[in-house]
Amino acid sequence: MPTPNIKLRNIVWSVLMIGTYFTMLHLLQREAFLLQFSLFSAAFLFHLYPVSGWSQYSKPILYIAIGFFIRLMAVSAFPSLSEDIYRYIWDGYLSQVGISPYAFTPEECVQFFSREEHPLIHSLFPSLNSATYYSVYPPAAQTFFSFGGWLAASWGIPTAVTGLKSLFLLVELGGWYFVYQLFKTQNIDQRWFWALWLNPLLILEWNYSGHIESLATTFLIMSVLMMKMRKNYLSGVLLAFAILVKLWPLIFAPFFIKYINSRSEILRWFLAFTFTVVLGSISLFLQLDYFLHFRSSLDLYFRTFEFNASIYYLFRAIGTWWWGYNPIHILGPVCTIIMAGISIWLYLSKKVLEIHHLIDTIIISGIIYLLFATTVHPWYLSLLIPFAYINGRWSIILWSYLIFASYHAYRYIPTTENYSILIFSYCVIIPALIIDWKVFKRVQF
Repeated sequence: MPTPNIKLRNIVWSVLMIGTYFTMLHLLQREAFLLQFSLFSAAFLFHLYPVSGWSQYSKPILYIAIGFFIRLMAVSAFPSLSEDIYRYIWDGYLSQVGISPYAFTPEECVQFFSREEHPLIHSLFPSLNSATYYSVYPPAAQTFFSFGGWLAASWGIPTAVTGLKSLFLLVELGGWYFVYQLFKTQNIDQRWFWALWLNPLLILEWNYSGHIESLATTFLIMSVLMMKMRKNYLSGVLLAFAILVKLWPLIFAPFFIKYINSRSEILRWFLAFTFTVVLGSISLFLQLDYFLHFRSSLDLYFRTFEFNASIYYLFRAIGTWWWGYNPIHILGPVCTIIMAGISIWLYLSKKVLEIHHLIDTIIISGIIYLLFATTVHPWYLSLLIPFAYINGRWSIILWSYLIFASYHAYRYIPTTENYSILIFSYCVIIPALIIDWKVFKRVQF
């Protein structure tokens, strides 16, 4: 039986967790970075409580209740760290009124449609952060967004923000069941599942800011579990859904094929995957202009946006010194080509015999993508975090803490990066990644 001392520890931990998140979510704005990062640091420390000696005899119901309550607080709070949720609602509203989100940029919509005809367009426009770009969100994501657009048109923007995040949370909660099953099949200490459930970056990026990485990660985890259960065709369908929500899980597809050891099963997986991608992408091809707009925005993204990069910033410094200007239009595609080359080498050199091999290749190829990317927002990393806890990759868990420091740039409008913070973060992260893979190989939590 738990002693009174253990009960007191649980109460103190619960109060500290709730107080930390309430302050962070409801009382602070993005300009208060130092206090925000201090609270995030506390939340990161507290999330390790389930795996500490102090939590002995604590029951899972405690972690379920605290994690769920914090998520409800996050969903009910208005996001201040990112404006992406407003673009989701914007795209969803356009779909609701019969306008393809790939047809016009927000700037064009404001010019073409009057306030009397579409007042919501003019109300949402000031909150958008990429008003000159066509939507870059794939069709499955747009299906979810349409719910937010309907809520905004019916009950207003605040209701749409809360409602759309609530929908994402419902999908995410279903995904946690599959994460738990992966923990069980891999015989991992269940306490690490509860630590993952309480990871502060996931709560902030998925439930507070409402990023669609929660959906993509859910489908990706389901796909991995189906692969473990040898339901290959279903795995292909689910991976396709992940890609139709967020494009970059596409780089994981070759490793799923390599895991399958039967040609007939590879064919079944490939047909299921391809059919789902093609069927789910039909809205992109209804008009050639839609596809061209989507592609042009993606191209501009890789050639224009820069944030929290690592290797790319090093290349940029050399290129700027050599040419006298920022050669992003050259370096963006060059980094993509290098990343693709390394991924091909990884595919050819790595064995994918067991499910933990598949998970490791997902993590490694994701790391390669992020290290060579021109833009690395904190929510991008969230896609890899559940797999890091499953495979005992402590370097990714450490990165999930340090990457929050990039929000220092959000103190200013427009964003202004502090390169000292950036250099320090990557000087810790990159050696940690190397040690994690080369020295420890794989830690079994």
